[in-house]
Amino acid sequence: MTLLTDVKTFLSDAPIQAIVDTRVYPLELPKPGSYPALVYNVIDAPPLSSSHDGADSTEKPRVQVTCWARDILVCEQLSKLVVTALKTHVGERDLEVIDYGRLDNEPAENAFAWIMDFRWPRRYDV
Repeated sequence: MTLLTDVKTFLSDAPIQAIVDTRVYPLELPKPGSYPALVYNVIDAPPLSSSHDGADSTEKPRVQVTCWARDILVCEQLSKLVVTALKTHVGERDLEVIDYGRLDNEPAENAFAWIMDFRWPRRYDV
């Protein structure tokens, strides 16, 4: 699986889908936006680093997830569900929350955005 496919899968948990339905998008929210929704993006993906024996490779990409809603409390609720889903799929020990809860708004859309950044290790056989 690719990183973006993994992230979309992680964000497709039932509690999240109950709120956003299928409105989980890569890169940006389509205009005009339909709310609530999630947007995910890879901020950086460092080069793979090999282990000493060369048996596997690991990367630790930085992923941003933005929760969009017209109600700030729905944004907050979605943010908690996203963290729970990532901890479930990635593992609580491996998930690094870099930035949790930068709040923004889009006055033209009358919507709020809750922006979060995460990192976790991904391993590949080579």
